[in-house]
Amino acid sequence: IHCNSFSDDTVRGVETYTWGNGSKEKLLATKIHNEILKAKLYKKNRGLKEEKFRILSPSIPCCLVEVGFISNVADRLLMLENIEQFAVAITKGLLGYYDMSYYQDKENNTIPLNQVLFKVQVGAYKDENNAKKIVERLRELGFNSIIVQSS
Repeated sequence: IHCNSFSDDTVRGVETYTWGNGSKEKLLATKIHNEILKAKLYKKNRGLKEEKFRILSPSIPCCLVEVGFISNVADRLLMLENIEQFAVAITKGLLGYYDMSYYQDKENNTIPLNQVLFKVQVGAYKDENNAKKIVERLRELGFNSIIVQSS
């Protein structure tokens, strides 16, 4: 998540970059970008773009969201006055990428602390290499996975 800048202070709008044309990264970028547009924070849509920025990685789905031009007074004010709306839109886009729903408590805008969560465990292994193989396979399938060591 970044603020763009340009020498011409009339340039403005939101744009989202991907490393290349991979289907996963394109989907991630599209989901996030569309949620920002749905939130009606911008009238100027600069679209989805490809660029080999060093901060983007070709090995995992990722994107760079330029939420506006800090060099443009209107964009700068829009970003400062709508930080939470941008955060919610980006969160909705990320959740949409993982086919998850955004939840917001209507009364106090927070997720209840006593909300029940369901954790999924795939296996328990004596050999760390076996655990690493499973995590690698899960990531290939698009599931964020970690190894937790316990005794």
